Amino acid sequence: MNLVPFPLDFPIGALPEKMAKAVSDAQLLTQAPLPLIASACFGAASQATQNLVDVERREGLIGPIGLFFTTICASGERKTTVDTLFTRAIREFDRNNDLAYESKCRDYAAELAVWQIKKKCAVQELQKGIKKGEEIEALSQALAEIVKREPALPIHSPLLLSDATPAAIKKALRQEMSSIGIFADEASTVFEGQILSEFSFINELWDGGTIHVDRAKTGRWSIKDARLTMSLMVQPEVFERFLVRRGQAARDIGLLARMLIAYPVSTQGSRTLRDIPEPENLNCFNNRVKELLEEAQKCRFLQAGLRPRLKFDSSAQRRWNNEFDRAEMASAPFRELADIKDYAAKFADNLARLAAVFHVFEGHSGDISLDTLDRANVVAAWYGECFLHLFSPPKPTIQPFPPLQIDQDAELLLHWLVKQLINKGVINFQKDQLLRCAPPRIRPAHRLYPALNRLTEMQVICPQSIQFPNQVSLNVQFIEHIHRHKTAAGYPSEYII
Repeated sequence: MNLVPFPLDFPIGALPEKMAKAVSDAQLLTQAPLPLIASACFGAASQATQNLVDVERREGLIGPIGLFFTTICASGERKTTVDTLFTRAIREFDRNNDLAYESKCRDYAAELAVWQIKKKCAVQELQKGIKKGEEIEALSQALAEIVKREPALPIHSPLLLSDATPAAIKKALRQEMSSIGIFADEASTVFEGQILSEFSFINELWDGGTIHVDRAKTGRWSIKDARLTMSLMVQPEVFERFLVRRGQAARDIGLLARMLIAYPVSTQGSRTLRDIPEPENLNCFNNRVKELLEEAQKCRFLQAGLRPRLKFDSSAQRRWNNEFDRAEMASAPFRELADIKDYAAKFADNLARLAAVFHVFEGHSGDISLDTLDRANVVAAWYGECFLHLFSPPKPTIQPFPPLQIDQDAELLLHWLVKQLINKGVINFQKDQLLRCAPPRIRPAHRLYPALNRLTEMQVICPQSIQFPNQVSLNVQFIEHIHRHKTAAGYPSEYII
């Protein structure tokens, strides 16, 4: 784990038009890190589009388009402000649904009161008939019909959750084709609370599978065709504690591999006051979110179970196939993604989801184009590089070979000669003197003579003289260097130790 910010610039140029303009507006307003803003934008777009379509990655491979985002940012990076800018329409939609739910609850209470009176009367009529010994078939059918018409308790289906238990999430998804988002600008309640306590449940929601729930009081029921988006902003210390406690389990089961994780470099210290124009593009973004949510709600009740499938056009399909193969091959042992093969296994799926979100949010018709897929690919690759940066094990430091004995002896003798020169001015030595007075470890001839040869190569001592074969003399250049610097360091020899 390498929990430090990822310095590579976020590829804002790859974003489709509506999103790029909204992200630019938000950056002007907040001056927050660009990956934080972009992830918040994608999260809101995913929530708005996830219940409208599924994506067919290739024939037979069909799945949701909901995305999971986690952005690691310290306090003061304006996480709350950024989250508010992009979830405004979703929270407004939720407030309107809350009001509608309250109204439905009042209607339900009135209908239930009337129903209970009708049921009570039918029960009394049936009891009278039984006591009198009359034919009760018609009375029994009348009671049965009344029981069948018991008013249904309204189900509250909020779009956004931030601090909920898995049980509460399951309850919110009881209706078919439900769609929720777990959004948190301070996600300590998510990473340290109960929401992520059931990794397999969150994974199954990402996959779009059917989840069977068994309860002692309510019996057995199923979550079918539900959709989930997550947009979590978390402080580094909280995320690190999560990784220490449960990180390995989250990696092993594939939860982290499903997430698009960003850890941007801080912008604190560079955010100066400036005149900000009206954020028209952000307003357009939220209007588009509202429009998509209304369309999804209408389709959910009118066309339950008939979510359309998005496909790639032929050129985009070839590109997606190539990206799938590339990620697969890169996860082989000793290849570039071998350390994060869990993430590599989900890369092509996340790529298809991101392309589908881009396609629907921008209002494109027909199949997903190559241009849209290429844009998504650039963005997905950035998140992949960030994941690799955060979760690859540190490169092992290559330990140098231990110095040879001859080099160790030469270095020891070098320091001794320098000391003799500086303290006593001695520049010439006799070999028999060295055999007696040199450092004890190198006095034996089989250690001393190889060390002298190495110092000759290093141009510290002069080559052996035929005239004076027993004499060892320091090189003139070496002597001048010592007089000038009082140390052998920096001596201009390519061999110097």
